Amino acid sequence: MGKEIKNETEQDDQSILTIKSIVLGWLATNNYDGLYRTYPGHCQCELSELMRCADPSMSNCKAGRKVPCDCVVCGSLFHIKLDTEDEK
Repeated sequence: MGKEIKNETEQDDQSILTIKSIVLGWLATNNYDGLYRTYPGHCQCELSELMRCADPSMSNCKAGRKVPCDCVVCGSLFHIKLDTEDEK
């Protein structure tokens, strides 16, 4: 017979594939540094702190790479963008 299915409370946390772990694996495999979005509101997260905003839809998030920050307003050392021509 097939595998016995355990309920969520019985499963080892490490064996459960989550949206976060799937996205993290894909981003790392494809040499991206994190996610970013420009609407609604600006948001970015590195792989080490992926999905810290806990936005349940993430429908506006895009894969991006770190680029140096050239604006004086935000005070960040970098931004995560598709490329240097993206909006800030």
